[in-house]
Amino acid sequence: MAEYNRILDAQEKARKDELEARVARQKALMETMQDTVVKEQNAKANEMEDRADRQLAEANARAEERERLKEERLREIRQETQEYWEAPGIEPGSLAYELW
Repeated sequence: MAEYNRILDAQEKARKDELEARVARQKALMETMQDTVVKEQNAKANEMEDRADRQLAEANARAEERERLKEERLREIRQETQEYWEAPGIEPGSLAYELW
């Protein structure tokens, strides 16, 4: 009977050790999975932040280009107007002056 109890105790200890090992493996795998998920979320957040920064930079560049083109066109119009008024034959009181 003592031998039978010893065998049962050994089997119970083996099952307990196996269960503890399985739980430890599962815990380690869960921690690894959690770390992986956190890294992926951080990478995704960083990528989204980088994309937002790039889009903002592109929008700013487009706005600056539009403003530059607008100012350039305004200078051209002013120059054309100045050249028009400096053209010979256009004097205040003339028909060309009146039509302008």
